[in-house]
Amino acid sequence: MPLHRPDYELDGFEPADDGHQQHYEDLDISSFKVLGEYRTYTDAYFVLLDEGATYGIPGSPQLRAVHVSRDLRARTFEVDSKALPLYAMAQSYLIARGCPSDALDAPEGVHDPADDRTRALEARVRGDGDHFALLASYTDDMRDPVQTVVMLRSLDPQAAPEFRILLEQFDWDSNTHTLREGGSVGV
Repeated sequence: MPLHRPDYELDGFEPADDGHQQHYEDLDISSFKVLGEYRTYTDAYFVLLDEGATYGIPGSPQLRAVHVSRDLRARTFEVDSKALPLYAMAQSYLIARGCPSDALDAPEGVHDPADDRTRALEARVRGDGDHFALLASYTDDMRDPVQTVVMLRSLDPQAAPEFRILLEQFDWDSNTHTLREGGSVGV
């Protein structure tokens, strides 16, 4: 399935303020391609792949979660987005902004989980997104397999383990990925 540029459907709409205009301009570049999208009458949710991230700052997240909301009476729009390292994290971000939890599955053959462990961990990441803070991530797309390492910290000071490390590996031959988790207690 070929990836396509996002259509935010904002013709005839003005930004709610200058910040939203700038945010929209930052998202209106040709290197963004749609991995997943869901629309309602007033809202649109996207998980985008930044195909240009490889040529930017080494290790930067290659995904962007985008929520566009339109006020149909005022003919204005608001844009909210965040660069994130994992597809399940982008889904979690958008779910927190009103997207149905089952609406943004990647098209089959684009970002398929390799096994049941990966599916189960991704489901947990989607559901637990507001319980953890993203401390750091690094995507290495110059190796085979492509690897993304993510470090999270629990927002609950009583949680154990306090830190979680996620490792995603993408296999180009099978077009699948695995996600694994480790944790540690703070010192």
